[in-house]
Amino acid sequence: MTSQTNSQDQAQGLPTISLQGLFDQDPAETSKLLDASKQYGFFYLDFRTISESETVLGLIDQIYRFEEQLFSLPQDHLMNYDVDEIGYMKLNGYKPKGRNFGQLANGRDGFESYAIPKDGVLDLGDKPYPRPPIFDKNMPMLKAYMRAMQEATLSIHRALSQVLGLQAGEKFEEFHRADRTSPCILRLLKYHAQPAQERGASQTPHTDLGSLTILFTKQPGLQVLMKGSDKWEDVEPRAGHAIVNIGDGMSLLTNGLLHSSIHRVAPPHDQAMVTRYSFAFLQRSEEHTPLVGLKSPLIQATSGSSEVVTSGEWLHQKFSMLRAKTHNTEKQWVLTGHREISTQAH
Repeated sequence: MTSQTNSQDQAQGLPTISLQGLFDQDPAETSKLLDASKQYGFFYLDFRTISESETVLGLIDQIYRFEEQLFSLPQDHLMNYDVDEIGYMKLNGYKPKGRNFGQLANGRDGFESYAIPKDGVLDLGDKPYPRPPIFDKNMPMLKAYMRAMQEATLSIHRALSQVLGLQAGEKFEEFHRADRTSPCILRLLKYHAQPAQERGASQTPHTDLGSLTILFTKQPGLQVLMKGSDKWEDVEPRAGHAIVNIGDGMSLLTNGLLHSSIHRVAPPHDQAMVTRYSFAFLQRSEEHTPLVGLKSPLIQATSGSSEVVTSGEWLHQKFSMLRAKTHNTEKQWVLTGHREISTQAH
């Protein structure tokens, strides 16, 4: 049985993928991406390698400042934009701390979040986009950031489609079109501090419901269960890098070939949980995409008896398990991708 210290060392072995290498369609980088997506479901994505690195890294710094300003607003003001009231898909608005099922002493979560819809920011579709006034003066920055993340995810999809031999009509990028409406969001997160003697996970163990998550943070706390392991391993942040993970959507489209890893946010080993800011671009396939295995020599054929859900349906199921008032312990597999795990923080 490995020690916690050794587990932390193993997590630092996550592969690093060059974003410029993906832009250039470098075969070696593409092969490394596939291996990382199958074995770990997590990898670092190096944004320092791209020609527009100064611009994109500047946008990342601006998002950090923006979210601190946003979460410093009075909560009663933010509650005017309650994410659960604006729409059932929960794509726009504020979630207060404690609304979700969690592992703190009160059985709830320990973070606030604000969902920013891709469609609203990029003026796609005809749905209204209510938002606090602070968003309007920051809209050019948010548009530029959304477009940069779409370019990054497109490079990942194209690379994986190519290496898996996917044909026209079944390529990942065809289900994730930047100019079409979809349930993609940018989620801003503020995790509240915990004293060292409290070891509860601020965010319950889960797999991500979408296709790809591109996370930026400057602080520790993210922990992952590697494939075949029962030990939580810390994933440390790296300057100029995103932490990327494969979500349920990509795993379902490949019948489990690409791995959606269970992860959580919890106090680092022997440390108190400090106030932690992060933000994640959550890419999801277009709402009516059937999440069924695609045709590839590397993807196991789909059983004819398997139930097929769409991207939108899976999103709704997942959120019903996250919210404390609708959480169903008999459907824990929805949160954790069919894996049984210990609920104890250690």
